[in-house]
Amino acid sequence: MDKKDQIIAAIIEAIKEVNQTLPADRKINTQLDDTLYGQDGNIDSLTVTLLIVAIEQKIEESMGIVVTLIDYSVGLSPLKSIASLCEYISKLIDQKK
Repeated sequence: MDKKDQIIAAIIEAIKEVNQTLPADRKINTQLDDTLYGQDGNIDSLTVTLLIVAIEQKIEESMGIVVTLIDYSVGLSPLKSIASLCEYISKLIDQKK
C-alpha cells in the first residue's frame, strides 16, 4: 500500500470512528471529493476537533508518524475534502522526512 492509500485509509477509519458518535443525519461521508468542512459540509467545530484528533491517532498507529493537523497559518482549508486532507497530510509527512 503506498503512502496516499495509507493516509486515505487512516482518514476513513477516523471518520468511521467519529461517525459512531454522531446522529444519522450528521454522519460524515467517506467519498474522496465530498465536502468535509465548510459551506457545503455537514460537520460542526466540535466534530472537526474530534475528527482531527482521530486522524492524527490513526496516522500515528498505521504509519508510525506523528502529525499535527492544525496549523493556524493554513486554517481549515485542508479539511475541505478527504482528497485535500490526504494531500495536506502527505506534504506534512514529506516535510518530516
